[in-house]
This record gives sequence, C-alpha cells and structure tokens, in this order.
Amino acid sequence: MLYKNIKGQIVAEMKEGVLRKMVSGRKHMLLKPKGWGVDKDIIDKAREELCTEIRILDTDTNTVYSQFMDRFMQKKIIINRGHGDQYVLLLDYWNKETHGVK
Repeated sequence: MLYKNIKGQIVAEMKEGVLRKMVSGRKHMLLKPKGWGVDKDIIDKAREELCTEIRILDTDTNTVYSQFMDRFMQKKIIINRGHGDQYVLLLDYWNKETHGVK
C-alpha cells in the first residue's frame, strides 16, 4: 500500500506490516526537537491496515531508524509546523542501524 502526503506525493509504503519511508535526513530530520516525524494521517491509516513497525531510511547516511508501532504511539509527540499534524518520535527512541559507508 502506498501513502501520500497532503500534496498528493507518495511518501511511504507498507509491505508485510512495515511502514517504510526513504528521506534525506539533511532536509527532513527535525532538529528541535531532534527526531523523525510522520504525517498523522499516514500513521492513522497504516494502523488501520495493521502496521506493526515503522522504518525510516535516511538516504544521506544509509541509516535505518526503526521502531514498533506500539512503542511509537506510546512515546510520540504531536507537532504542526504548517504542513498538518505530525507524530514525532525523538531520536532516543528509535533503533538505529547503519549499512555501509556513504
């Protein structure tokens, strides 16, 4: 299943219960607070589709940030910086795995 943002751009996909996003950390990682955000509507739809895990690939560093959906929902904060509500999970709560050197 593909997920689109409010502009109609495909920003994530879900396969086998895992929601996956590929993003440039330089452009999309939040700095204050430091973490990763996902559109609230996308998370809500993914949960309806029985999503169990979220993985974000930072294409700048080849690092995968992952977390189980239940933990994500327990620890998330909600922010809106003019592009709709986002669920944000601070970096400390993500599992992090870097693949190779980029």
